[in-house]
Amino acid sequence: ISIDINPSMEWELNRFDRVVSVTCYNEDAQNVVSGLPLKYKKYDDAIIFLLTSQEMSPYLARDPEVNISVVSENAGKEQEIQKRAAECAGQHCGNVSCHSGSMEERQAAQEAGVSLGKYQAFQALKEHYPDITLEETSGMCMHEIRNMIAQSQVSDAEPDSGTEDIPGSCGNGDVGCPNGGGHMHRHGHGHQ
Repeated sequence: ISIDINPSMEWELNRFDRVVSVTCYNEDAQNVVSGLPLKYKKYDDAIIFLLTSQEMSPYLARDPEVNISVVSENAGKEQEIQKRAAECAGQHCGNVSCHSGSMEERQAAQEAGVSLGKYQAFQALKEHYPDITLEETSGMCMHEIRNMIAQSQVSDAEPDSGTEDIPGSCGNGDVGCPNGGGHMHRHGHGHQ
């Protein structure tokens, strides 16, 4: 399970649905996770524990994008985890998107040193901004990436829309990510 807001992390689960390892992909995630006993909790309890924790509250204060990506060799299990993860996160956050991933994507993400969710977001962003690098994307919060995609889609639909306003990175010490124009709300659960 990859969880990306601005803290960016991945959890590995055992066959009993318990978190057996937590990998942090940025300093924000390390700061959050260092004070939370997530290991050995069932993943759904761990999601609720994480999203309701004092450590995470500054990152959730401005109703950010919460991106959850799930990958499993068992397609049925993947769908079950994805659905349950979206339900748990949706109880505490308004902008939750849930996705499945492939083992190949996860491998590529690990080789690149980013979470699966951030890697998937980079791939989507690269379709609109071919020159953007994974390094640039890795420092962005999910809200910022979604805004850039939305702005590009508007620009594509309106060729005479003028200059693009590409937001700056909020990954270098900024807590949370401000909501601005073009924010794509994904209320609900289980987007694939």
